[in-house]
Amino acid sequence: MNIAVPTTSSAGSRPRTKTECYCMDHASALPPLTQAQKNWARMKPEGIIYHEGSGRNRKTYLWCQHCGCVEEISVPLLYEKVCCGSTMTCGHCGATLTVKRGVPATTEHNTTFGIINVYDGWQVVRWFNWRITVCRNEQPRDCIEEVLQLWVDMERNKLCLLHKPYYNNFYRFQWIHGKDWKVKKRPAIAIHANAYTYYPVFDLTRVAYYPHCQTLPILKRNGWKDSMTSSDANILDLWRALYADPIAEQLAKWQQYEMLYYYVNHNPESIRRHIHAVRVCSRHGYTVSDANIWLDYIALMDYFRLDTHNPKLVAPADLTAAHDVLMKRKQRIDAKKRHAELIAQACRREDHYKKYRGAFFGIQFENDNIRVHVISSVKEMAEEGEALHHCVYTASYYDHRYHPRSLILSARDHDGRRLETVEVDIESWSIAQSRSAFNQPSAYHDEIVSLVNSNIPMIRQQSFLNEKNILANITEKAL
Repeated sequence: MNIAVPTTSSAGSRPRTKTECYCMDHASALPPLTQAQKNWARMKPEGIIYHEGSGRNRKTYLWCQHCGCVEEISVPLLYEKVCCGSTMTCGHCGATLTVKRGVPATTEHNTTFGIINVYDGWQVVRWFNWRITVCRNEQPRDCIEEVLQLWVDMERNKLCLLHKPYYNNFYRFQWIHGKDWKVKKRPAIAIHANAYTYYPVFDLTRVAYYPHCQTLPILKRNGWKDSMTSSDANILDLWRALYADPIAEQLAKWQQYEMLYYYVNHNPESIRRHIHAVRVCSRHGYTVSDANIWLDYIALMDYFRLDTHNPKLVAPADLTAAHDVLMKRKQRIDAKKRHAELIAQACRREDHYKKYRGAFFGIQFENDNIRVHVISSVKEMAEEGEALHHCVYTASYYDHRYHPRSLILSARDHDGRRLETVEVDIESWSIAQSRSAFNQPSAYHDEIVSLVNSNIPMIRQQSFLNEKNILANITEKAL
């Protein structure tokens, strides 16, 4: 196995500051990979085992792409235990492999993994690119080369990012091996912005890290665990938070890891505001499993002025159910506010509605089951649309400019429950539509239509009488 070591800097990428010079000079002094780390890295890529059948002797061969071992099995065993997509364990190297059909001549792997070391008070993140070529019945040929080093000085808040050149375009990303180290200017921006065209090259969360890390004693004291490398939080941000932020230290020591990752990645202010509730949860052995929902739940508790120091409330057995209860309660309050705003808006249009439809106000008729009347205010029309969930108000049926021929009636039972809203065309004197909740017909639809049709002559006559009275009043005033 060939392990390449860092080389000196080339022109144009040489270090310029004291920090960069120090890191470049000591880049090759970091410890080499141990055998355990190499074995762990070898098993990281997804394993594939290929099988092929040969015709006459009815034999099938399994080829492990990890170690190159070829094993002969019988066809009945193949049909019983081997099928595409299943998994098998290689008897030679012990790798767990996925069975696939086909016999490529060569298998190649290219993956990157991370190691975390400590050197002279510096916390160092190291990336290695592992390439392996496997041929049938041949020893695998592999090469591990170090491609990135991130040096972090916690005490002085210094960063230095060394890396090998790389290709990064629409078609591929690939480290360029055998080249000199480069110093990345503005490393904090490179790590956090991910402002690269096709692939976030220096995203510290995209690489699998060896599970046993070397970390500074102060980080261990403040709650660092090696399992944190597998989270979606940026390792550099985690280190900085654990080193200098007491709230992050508390979350780590309380083993509220989801809250810690949310604190580092997203919105630290919301956790600072509710740190007392997190403290109550930890004191009673409650671990928050979903930081987003829990913080939304606590915010709803604040809205309703509930006690966020009460362990029975802040540490519910079913977080999702408790969150949904408060959410629905707030939705009802918001609906009432919207309804009040709707009514206030409707009241400003009463004069316009009365001017063009006031002649029909007071008209009502009924039978044994149904009572129908003309809607006599915009407020009532808004309530009708809100109750039956249709657009009689939002579509401005009260406005003569948009619906000059529409007369709106409300059909209800004798207990006052709304059944349907009826639109009558006052030019053709016919029913334009009759809608119940969500624009669907009700069980009384045919009866309502029949009742309205039978009373349209009365509505028309009332309209003529009102127009006649209006003309008489105008003539009287003129005289």
